[in-house]
Amino acid sequence: MGKGIYICIILSALFMGTSFDAQNLAGPYNKEIVHQLGESNLSQVASENVPPIIEIVPDVSSGKAPLEVQFDGDAWDEDGLILSVEWDFEGDGVFEDAKNLAGIERPMLKEAVKKGLKKHFVYTKPGIYHAVVRATDNKNESAVSSVTIQVYSDRPWLDVVTSNKDDYPYMARAGYEAF
Repeated sequence: MGKGIYICIILSALFMGTSFDAQNLAGPYNKEIVHQLGESNLSQVASENVPPIIEIVPDVSSGKAPLEVQFDGDAWDEDGLILSVEWDFEGDGVFEDAKNLAGIERPMLKEAVKKGLKKHFVYTKPGIYHAVVRATDNKNESAVSSVTIQVYSDRPWLDVVTSNKDDYPYMARAGYEAF
Protein backbone atom coordinates (compact mmCIF):
# COMPACT_ATOMS: atom_id res chain seq x y z
CA MET A 1 0.00 0.00 0.00
CA GLY A 2 1.10 3.51 -0.67
CA LYS A 3 1.43 6.47 1.62
CA GLY A 4 -1.84 7.95 0.31
CA ILE A 5 -3.90 5.03 1.63
CA TYR A 6 -2.70 5.57 5.20
CA ILE A 7 -3.29 9.31 5.01
CA CYS A 8 -6.79 8.66 3.64
CA ILE A 9 -7.57 6.35 6.58
CA ILE A 10 -6.37 8.90 9.11
CA LEU A 11 -8.11 11.87 7.45
CA SER A 12 -11.35 9.90 7.20
CA ALA A 13 -11.14 9.16 10.90
CA LEU A 14 -10.40 12.80 11.72
CA PHE A 15 -13.39 14.12 9.76
CA MET A 16 -15.88 11.38 10.64
CA GLY A 17 -14.96 10.89 14.29
CA THR A 18 -14.04 7.25 13.75
CA SER A 19 -11.44 5.85 16.09
CA PHE A 20 -8.45 3.80 14.97
CA ASP A 21 -5.08 2.74 16.30
CA ALA A 22 -2.47 4.56 14.24
CA GLN A 23 0.38 2.89 16.11
CA ASN A 24 -0.69 -0.48 14.70
CA LEU A 25 -1.06 0.58 11.06
CA ALA A 26 1.10 -1.70 8.97
CA GLY A 27 3.51 -0.33 6.42
CA PRO A 28 6.63 1.74 6.06
CA TYR A 29 4.85 5.11 6.34
CA ASN A 30 3.34 4.62 9.80
CA LYS A 31 5.94 6.52 11.81
CA GLU A 32 6.07 9.36 9.27
CA ILE A 33 2.27 9.84 9.36
CA VAL A 34 2.21 9.82 13.16
CA HIS A 35 5.03 12.35 13.15
CA GLN A 36 3.32 14.63 10.56
CA LEU A 37 -0.12 14.66 12.22
CA GLY A 38 1.17 14.54 15.77
CA GLU A 39 0.31 12.17 18.60
CA SER A 40 -2.24 14.59 20.11
CA ASN A 41 -4.41 14.64 16.95
CA LEU A 42 -4.39 10.87 16.74
CA SER A 43 -5.29 10.34 20.40
CA GLN A 44 -8.05 12.97 20.14
CA VAL A 45 -9.66 11.03 17.27
CA ALA A 46 -9.52 7.80 19.27
CA SER A 47 -11.06 9.39 22.38
CA GLU A 48 -13.97 11.31 20.79
CA ASN A 49 -17.41 10.03 21.69
CA VAL A 50 -20.49 10.10 19.51
CA PRO A 51 -23.65 10.63 21.61
CA PRO A 52 -26.54 8.18 21.31
CA ILE A 53 -29.27 8.81 18.75
CA ILE A 54 -32.81 8.61 20.05
CA GLU A 55 -36.26 8.95 18.47
CA ILE A 56 -39.71 8.76 20.09
CA VAL A 57 -43.21 8.78 18.63
CA PRO A 58 -46.53 9.06 20.49
CA ASP A 59 -49.65 7.29 19.20
CA VAL A 60 -51.62 10.56 19.72
CA SER A 61 -50.31 14.07 20.22
CA SER A 62 -53.50 15.87 21.25
CA GLY A 63 -56.87 15.13 22.76
CA LYS A 64 -59.26 15.63 25.62
CA ALA A 65 -58.25 14.97 29.24
CA PRO A 66 -57.67 12.36 30.48
CA LEU A 67 -55.48 11.59 27.47
CA GLU A 68 -53.80 8.18 27.29
CA VAL A 69 -50.62 8.22 25.24
CA GLN A 70 -48.55 5.23 24.13
CA PHE A 71 -44.94 6.12 23.36
CA ASP A 72 -42.63 4.06 21.18
CA GLY A 73 -39.16 4.72 19.86
CA ASP A 74 -35.70 3.56 19.05
CA ALA A 75 -32.20 4.46 20.19
CA TRP A 76 -28.70 3.38 19.27
CA ASP A 77 -25.11 4.35 19.89
CA GLU A 78 -22.61 4.09 17.05
CA ASP A 79 -19.53 3.84 19.23
CA GLY A 80 -20.74 2.36 22.49
CA LEU A 81 -23.63 1.00 24.51
CA ILE A 82 -26.75 2.71 25.83
CA LEU A 83 -26.79 2.13 29.58
CA SER A 84 -29.83 4.14 30.70
CA VAL A 85 -33.15 5.46 29.39
CA GLU A 86 -35.05 8.12 31.37
CA TRP A 87 -38.49 9.68 30.82
CA ASP A 88 -39.81 13.12 31.78
CA PHE A 89 -43.43 12.88 30.63
CA GLU A 90 -44.52 16.38 31.64
CA GLY A 91 -41.41 18.30 30.56
CA ASP A 92 -40.90 19.76 34.03
CA GLY A 93 -37.30 18.59 34.44
CA VAL A 94 -38.24 15.66 36.68
CA PHE A 95 -37.52 12.28 35.12
CA GLU A 96 -40.36 10.16 36.49
CA ASP A 97 -39.23 6.89 34.95
CA ALA A 98 -35.65 5.61 34.67
CA LYS A 99 -34.35 2.29 33.42
CA ASN A 100 -30.74 1.34 34.19
CA LEU A 101 -29.49 -1.08 31.53
CA ALA A 102 -25.98 -1.64 32.94
CA GLY A 103 -25.24 -5.32 33.36
CA ILE A 104 -27.54 -6.51 30.57
CA GLU A 105 -25.74 -8.78 28.13
CA ARG A 106 -24.91 -7.15 24.78
CA PRO A 107 -27.13 -9.43 22.62
CA MET A 108 -30.17 -8.52 24.77
CA LEU A 109 -29.31 -4.83 25.23
CA LYS A 110 -30.94 -3.61 21.98
CA GLU A 111 -34.23 -5.23 22.99
CA ALA A 112 -33.96 -3.80 26.53
CA VAL A 113 -33.47 -0.29 25.09
CA LYS A 114 -36.48 -0.76 22.80
CA LYS A 115 -38.55 -1.97 25.78
CA GLY A 116 -37.42 1.07 27.82
CA LEU A 117 -38.79 3.34 25.09
CA LYS A 118 -42.25 1.72 25.08
CA LYS A 119 -44.18 3.65 27.68
CA HIS A 120 -47.76 4.48 28.60
CA PHE A 121 -48.71 7.72 30.30
CA VAL A 122 -52.05 9.36 31.16
CA TYR A 123 -52.25 13.16 31.08
CA THR A 124 -55.03 14.06 33.50
CA LYS A 125 -54.83 17.87 33.40
CA PRO A 126 -55.26 20.17 30.40
CA GLY A 127 -52.07 21.82 29.15
CA ILE A 128 -49.21 21.64 26.70
CA TYR A 129 -46.58 19.09 27.70
CA HIS A 130 -43.16 18.30 26.28
CA ALA A 131 -42.43 14.61 26.84
CA VAL A 132 -38.65 14.14 26.99
CA VAL A 133 -36.63 10.94 26.85
CA ARG A 134 -32.91 10.85 27.57
CA ALA A 135 -30.47 8.07 26.66
CA THR A 136 -27.00 7.88 28.21
CA ASP A 137 -24.17 5.73 26.85
CA ASN A 138 -21.26 3.92 28.49
CA LYS A 139 -19.04 7.02 28.05
CA ASN A 140 -21.57 9.15 29.98
CA GLU A 141 -22.69 11.05 26.86
CA SER A 142 -26.43 11.80 26.72
CA ALA A 143 -28.93 12.67 24.02
CA VAL A 144 -32.56 13.73 24.31
CA SER A 145 -35.62 13.62 22.12
CA SER A 146 -38.97 15.27 22.81
CA VAL A 147 -42.50 15.50 21.49
CA THR A 148 -45.27 17.96 22.30
CA ILE A 149 -48.55 16.68 23.74
CA GLN A 150 -51.59 19.01 23.88
CA VAL A 151 -54.31 18.09 26.36
CA TYR A 152 -57.65 19.88 26.18
CA SER A 153 -60.21 20.45 28.87
CA ASP A 154 -63.45 18.51 28.85
CA ARG A 155 -65.22 21.87 29.11
CA PRO A 156 -66.60 22.88 25.71
CA TRP A 157 -66.99 26.44 24.50
CA LEU A 158 -69.29 28.04 21.96
CA ASP A 159 -68.70 31.42 20.37
CA VAL A 160 -71.45 33.08 18.31
CA VAL A 161 -70.33 36.11 16.33
CA THR A 162 -71.75 38.25 13.55
CA SER A 163 -70.86 37.11 10.07
CA ASN A 164 -69.55 39.19 7.20
CA LYS A 165 -71.62 37.09 4.77
CA ASP A 166 -74.91 38.56 3.59
CA ASP A 167 -76.65 35.18 3.59
CA TYR A 168 -75.73 34.36 7.20
CA PRO A 169 -76.03 37.03 9.90
CA TYR A 170 -74.28 34.88 12.55
CA MET A 171 -71.47 32.39 12.67
CA ALA A 172 -70.78 29.84 15.43
CA ARG A 173 -67.45 28.33 16.48
CA ALA A 174 -67.06 25.54 19.01
CA GLY A 175 -64.27 23.60 20.65
CA TYR A 176 -62.67 22.57 23.93
CA GLU A 177 -60.64 24.82 26.19
CA ALA A 178 -56.93 24.21 25.93
CA PHE A 179 -56.20 25.10 29.55
